[in-house]
Amino acid sequence: MAQNKTHSIIILSIMVMFLLLLLGYFVILQPSFDSLKEQKDEVARLEDQASLLQRALANKKDKEKLSDDIQEALPLWDNTEQMIAGMKALSAQTSTKLSSISFNVVDSNSIHSIIGAKEPLFPNVGELKVQAVVQGDYNEIRSWLVELQKLPRVVVVDSVRFSLAITGETAAEVAFTGYFDPTYGYLLENPIVPGAGASKP
Repeated sequence: MAQNKTHSIIILSIMVMFLLLLLGYFVILQPSFDSLKEQKDEVARLEDQASLLQRALANKKDKEKLSDDIQEALPLWDNTEQMIAGMKALSAQTSTKLSSISFNVVDSNSIHSIIGAKEPLFPNVGELKVQAVVQGDYNEIRSWLVELQKLPRVVVVDSVRFSLAITGETAAEVAFTGYFDPTYGYLLENPIVPGAGASKP
């Protein structure tokens, strides 16, 4: 019973984090979507993700699947393998090229600053800061950015800077953040640890 309650707390925490990041992303960071309709579509997508988590909370018959979903959204460690695999899959999907990727792992998070709160939120959650250069035409890169935010993992785009090479090829320097929480593994029946299913995008 206590474990079920803790599962509920974990899922609700992830849902709250989704909504807080959503607020900061659309209100404060103001991403460069072309139209209001696209903003509404993105809001609807994230609301659907929160709804899925809510339904999972209401129906715990498949505990292993629930555990996998939680860990895909919020891994137990930085899981750069998962992030690299996901980014490469997106490049193949959108006909773009990743010319560079770099990571910086931070054991704390700045979620509170995104939404303008004074006190730290989710103190156990760490950040995987990612810097990537994506090459392709504008529409391909834009598709890559849209699909990036559809990954199972909680991801927030921090900045995008486009540039045009002499050759005429467009590139974008993309900075974004993934999140992880190393503290809830003991609650899971089948925790995913480094080296065991780590590369699942």
